[in-house]
Formats: sequence, C-alpha cells, structure tokens
Amino acid sequence: MQIATASAVLAASVGWQYPLAVAPAVILAGWFAYRTLIELIADRRAWEQMLAISEALSDHDLTTVLRTATHGAARIFLASVVDIDLQTVDQERRLVRAREGTPYDGPTDKAPTLAQRPSRILTLSRPGFRLEFRLHFERQALSKRRTQALKSFTAIVSTAVDNALKYQIMKHQALHDALTGLPNRRGLTDQLERDLGGSSHKLAVSMLNIDNFGDINNTFGRTAGDGLLQRIGQKILPQADESHFAARVGGDSFALVVQDMPTEEMLGYTQRVLNRVRHAIDMAGILVAVRASAGLTLSKTEDTATTIIDRAADALGRAKRDAFPPLEFFVDDTPTEVTERARELLAELPDAIRTGQIRIAYAPVVDLVSGSPVAIEVEPYWLHPTHGRIPSWEWSDLAKRAGLVGDLTAESLRQALLAAGTWRASGFTFPVSLTLSGEELSLDHRLPARVFSQLLSVGATPDQLILQVAETDPISDSYILDELRAGGVMLALRHFGSGRCSLATLGRIPVQGVMIDRLFVSDLHSRPATVVITAAVVLGGDLGINVAAEGIESHQQRVLLASMGCRFGQGSLMGHHSTLTELLVALKGADGTAPGHLLPELSAHDLVVPLSTRRAA
Repeated sequence: MQIATASAVLAASVGWQYPLAVAPAVILAGWFAYRTLIELIADRRAWEQMLAISEALSDHDLTTVLRTATHGAARIFLASVVDIDLQTVDQERRLVRAREGTPYDGPTDKAPTLAQRPSRILTLSRPGFRLEFRLHFERQALSKRRTQALKSFTAIVSTAVDNALKYQIMKHQALHDALTGLPNRRGLTDQLERDLGGSSHKLAVSMLNIDNFGDINNTFGRTAGDGLLQRIGQKILPQADESHFAARVGGDSFALVVQDMPTEEMLGYTQRVLNRVRHAIDMAGILVAVRASAGLTLSKTEDTATTIIDRAADALGRAKRDAFPPLEFFVDDTPTEVTERARELLAELPDAIRTGQIRIAYAPVVDLVSGSPVAIEVEPYWLHPTHGRIPSWEWSDLAKRAGLVGDLTAESLRQALLAAGTWRASGFTFPVSLTLSGEELSLDHRLPARVFSQLLSVGATPDQLILQVAETDPISDSYILDELRAGGVMLALRHFGSGRCSLATLGRIPVQGVMIDRLFVSDLHSRPATVVITAAVVLGGDLGINVAAEGIESHQQRVLLASMGCRFGQGSLMGHHSTLTELLVALKGADGTAPGHLLPELSAHDLVVPLSTRRAA
C-alpha cells in the first residue's frame, strides 16, 4: 500500500498523463494483493496446525480426542468459544467446550449457557453417534477457504471420534462378559491392579460359584442356563459402586471386591449375597433350587492381582470340599503361605505316593442297635517328613491337578485290602470301605481291572470291598459301575441329602447303601432333618438299600436314629479315625466292651422314644 501511494505521488509530480485516474486502481490492486498474501500465509499456518492436531487426534481415548479438537479449533480458527456436542447410542449426551478461563466437559444439559448464539454450526452423523461442532467469533467471519478448512477439520474430528468410540467398544468387550455385562476375569485383574497399586485400601475378595449349574444346564438346556447366569449377574451387579466391584470370572463363577470392610462385616455381606443367589427359580414351570458356595480372602501389602484372585479361588475350592461342617466360605488371611505350600505339596506328592508317605486311617461303621462294626471306613492322609500329618482334603485336589488320582487310589486300595486281611486273620469278617471320586467311577475305564487285580493279589473276595462316592460329586451311570457291581463289589453313596438330585441318583446308580449327611444328624431335633432321615429310611427299605448316618457324636443321637429305623452309623461316638493297631485293640474289647463290639448294645427300653419327646423335639 505504501509503495502504491508513493508511486502515485511521484507520477503526479513528474507530470504523468492521467495520474489521478490510475492511482486508485493501483492502490486497490496493491491492497488486494497484500490481503491475499496475508490470507495465504494464515491459511498455510492453519493447515499446518490442522496437520499437527490430526496426529494428536489419533489417540484412542475419547476425552483426549474431544479436548484436543476443541482447543485446536479455537487456536486454528481464532474462535472465542468452541463446543463439541456428542450424542451416542448408549452414552449420556456430552458437551466439551474450549473457552479461555472456563472450559467445560460434562453432560450437555448441565453446561453453562452462553449469551451469544454460535457463529458457525456444523453437524455430522455417523452410525452410532451424532456430532455438532459450534464456533463463536467475536468480530470476524470465516472466509470461504477457512470455511472449507473448518469442514475438513470437522471431518477429521468426526473420524477420530468414530475411531475412539470403536476402541471404547472393543476395550469394553475385551474387559466385560457379553452374557451378563459384568467385567470378566481380565477386567477384574485390571481393577484389582489399580486398587492395589494406587491406594491404601484394604480389599476383600469373594469368589462365588453356582454348585449345581451343570445339572441345570444339562436338564433344562443352555438357554435356560444362560438366563440363570444373567439373573445371578443382576443380583450381584446392584451391589457395585465406587467401593464394590462385581465380575464374572468363569462359566458359573463370580467375584465380588469390597474396599475397607472389616472381616466380620464382609462375612455377613458375602452371606447376604449368597442368600440372594441361592433361591428357587422357575425353569420351564419347575422350581429349581440354586446352590452356591463362596470363598473369601483379604488383601495384604505384598499382594498382586493374580495372587489375590488365586487365593480367593483356593478359598472357594476349600469351601466346596469342606462339608464337615458344611462351610459356605473359607477365610484365608495367610496369602503367600497357602500358594507356596500348595506348590510345594504338588511337587512332592508323586514321590510321597511312591515312597509310602501316604498312610491310611480307619473309622468303624457300626450297627446302632448291637454296637458291633459292620464295615471299616478308610481315609488316606499324608505323613509328611516336614509338615507332619496332612489331611486328605488339603491335597486331594492337587492329586487331581497332577493326574495322580489313579495312583493314589491304587495305593489307598492296596493298604486298605492288606488291613482287611489283617482283621480277617483276627476273626473279623466285615468289609473295608474306600471313597472314590465320581470322575473315577464314571470315566476311568481301567478302574475295574485295577480293583479286581488287587482283590486277587491279597486273596480277598469282592464282597469285602465297598466303594463310596459323595453325592456332591457328579457321577453318571456307565459300564464301569456295571462291571464293579457285576463282579460283586458293593457301591455306596455318601453325604446323602446334601448333593445332586438324591432320589434320581438312587434310581439311576446301582448302590447298595447310602450314608445320610452329618448336617442332618447334627440338626437331628429339627423337623426338616427328621423328615429327611425318615424319608431316607423308608426309601432305602423300599429299594432294598442299607441306610447309615455319619457324624454321630452322642448316645442320644444314636438312640434317636435307631428309633427312626436308621440301622447303621459312623462318627466320633464309635471312634475317630485311628491306626490299624488302635482299631484292632478296640475290636478286641480293650475298652471294656465285649470283643467285636465298639458300643454297648441298646436295650428295648432304649429304643422306645416317647411321643411327647418327639413332639418336644
């Protein structure tokens, strides 16, 4: 502009022709050229800034994308306020605002109202979301080139938002269970890592399992099973808030994490959750009772997410195994020792079986009326050189994991049959009873050959062996059971009344005896326990099955059971699990009883239970 003015003045002074007519055109041309040059420079800078911001918009985090876009637009287009209003299908409508001094990021309906209407509004819709880009200018309007740049920038932002939303969905799917909507095991692990690493909160982790989910699935179909899991998730999910976290960690297993709750309160809280889970549900018009167990552990300073999950799973496994008394949780406050001890025992178990560290303890089953033994139940234990006597419940699952169940059964059976030969030599002819897993009795096709081979090797007959299986252990009818039964081996069902479809099991599995679970014996004076025991006795009589009761601890329990028609029993009243030598001493009458009797015989007067006493009970 200054050059054009100077040229015009010079032309006028030297006497150019038509100087006044040419001067305005020259001035106007110079002004346009100057403005164009300035705009080109500004546009170039704007595109360079857009390119730099485009790289930042490649972030997967939606919040980073939206805040980068609004602040970048304010810088590039010199806007006083920039809003991005984002509406998605499954999220709350969100407004992100770039404004000097007062930025905003939150629900659209709670954003501060602006005095002026936006100068420019651009709207883009894509599958799953709708984006509205609003810019406020105080003085200037956008040129055509700037408007085109704004449209391009809006398209870039839209693509970045689309990518961030898709990443959110993929991340959610990776960390959540599709069926229940709860976090999955990986989501649980991530949450625990944040809680354990970023705060001083003490965590309580409960692992819950639906014990009879397989039965429900097999009976009513997988669709019904999926519906059950969804309903279970809905019962646990309402408990989740900032200090409560629920997850589905497996097929029929859930986890519950609670912060800063004392142990006693956590026990009660877990019990309440279990009570909500365990209820009668309608399956195709049939009411089915859901059974559930839980294991609880508390976090320690040195815990990682993996160790606390593993320990909670171990607590659940122990709660499911320990039916004496029937525990619903197992509280474990020793984090590292449990895992390290389990690993140590798992490594040493094969050698323990080979070197004779697995020993057998003996407990008699007696005739409740006569007091004489009718069978001897055996229970393996591990005589560890360092830890001493370790009960079987602590390492039986380790044997399953290591594939040593067959070896363990063979060793236990060998010792039991040899012991049976010893008491037969002393004049006692009752059989020996050994508990096997339902998996062995249903799937191990080598089991009959092993059993009959060991019977033959010690000169014992098949009717001198009783193989027991817990009713809580899944078992299916198979040729294995048929071969054992056809060969003369007796089969029995333990923990009757506490497990899987008792009546159906008795009709399907060829058993010769059942042992009523100690839960009913310990609660013998209650009406439900009395009804179950009476029904078992009547049913056993109709089917020709011997009925026994386990967990008898007092003379009164013995008398009541005998009066109800339950003929046999086992428990501390008859003697705890002992060595073979101790058993033989007791059988020979060293404690003052007649030889061959472990309890004094009941008289006719003992067996008369007055009606008033029954009613009072």
